[in-house]
Amino acid sequence: MLDRGGKVFNRTAPVIKLPAGADEARHLELLGVLNSSIACFWMKQVFQGKGNGGIGGSAGDDERWEPRYEHDGTKLKQFPLPSSLPGTSASQLDRLATELAACSPSALAATATPTAAALAEAQAGARTFEPR
Repeated sequence: MLDRGGKVFNRTAPVIKLPAGADEARHLELLGVLNSSIACFWMKQVFQGKGNGGIGGSAGDDERWEPRYEHDGTKLKQFPLPSSLPGTSASQLDRLATELAACSPSALAATATPTAAALAEAQAGARTFEPR
């Protein structure tokens, strides 16, 4: 995730800091690669399994989709980054997510007391993001 608001992460969340001159586009390029299915496959091969923590949570109830992994920053440094990072998709996804979040009731309530009309307008805006 790209932290734009100074959130505090817990001790198990690896943090990647780019050089001081890196702009937001460079951060999104890196996020686009690290959130790809190829990176996820690589991480499943490299990172330590934490066991199951979701539905069931016990060894007898595990499902193939359910295992959790310890995302180790030291091992993540070994990830083979491509020489050029594609940023278009990540930037577009980030823009769309920001626009969708602006339509949420909590975003509306952060600026003023939501009225029925404002909520209906926000709901109509959110519907533009629904799959067709």
